[in-house]
Amino acid sequence: MTAIDVLFVWMRKGCCMCGPLRVESAMCGAIGGSPSPAALWVFAFGVWMVLLGVAFVVLPAIASASSMQSIGKMAVSAGFPAVAGVWSRLFGVSIAAFGLFYFAAAAFELRQFFWMSVFGRLGVFGTCTLLAWRHGHRGNHEGPQPHTLLWFATPDLVFATITACIMLPQYLARVVFVGGVGLLTSALGFLTFPAWIMQLVGVKARPDTWNVVLGALLGFFGLYDLVSAMLGLGPILVAAVLANIGMLIGLLVALVFERDATRSNWRFKTLIAVLLVATALALFESA
Repeated sequence: MTAIDVLFVWMRKGCCMCGPLRVESAMCGAIGGSPSPAALWVFAFGVWMVLLGVAFVVLPAIASASSMQSIGKMAVSAGFPAVAGVWSRLFGVSIAAFGLFYFAAAAFELRQFFWMSVFGRLGVFGTCTLLAWRHGHRGNHEGPQPHTLLWFATPDLVFATITACIMLPQYLARVVFVGGVGLLTSALGFLTFPAWIMQLVGVKARPDTWNVVLGALLGFFGLYDLVSAMLGLGPILVAAVLANIGMLIGLLVALVFERDATRSNWRFKTLIAVLLVATALALFESA
């Protein structure tokens, strides 16, 4: 047995020995089984939450003055007070305790919780995006820029997407799910940070109503992708991949021939081209 197998056996035995918890006997009967890849990713996210929570509790107590100054600047950039108080420590304890849910779910292969956590973590990323927008909004025409709080929520987005892809049985469903997450993320970007998004893709035009309409459309498009992938709707999955290919082609053509697009966005054009080829190959491979 590997070290991770021993750790999972120890967690299962610990839960099954707690009589008042009344853990189902069928679950306890699988104490010796090896964890699935999805369970390992859920466990890894639980470890991340515990480490992040411990950092909020311990760092303010042991960090030097210069380190606390750097931490204070980072906290201000994320919309928090520069001085760590009792609330930051309570926040850290809550995050670390929340990681226990992921440990228990991973130990007993509770795939229902895996899916709950996928959408919960996507919701955390969306909530942090809205908080980042609220913090960075200054009422100017250009709109706010994303800040540190958004990047702290990025692990939630990444871990949730990987966990879902591992659990989905069909390769095409995984591609569609990743595309749906990308569309939802783009929708949030167009709705909250349109100026930054347009600068990122190299478009000189200022944000207007079209950004809001496009963000709403991409949001519904992304939800369709996620639901279709989870339900395994074969014809809809093919339609979703074709639609994604069409959108990528349209975006690439717009960036190449649009007069308002700058010539300095070759990296983004290359990324779009790579995504286009990868999506097309996924469609052919699943045929």
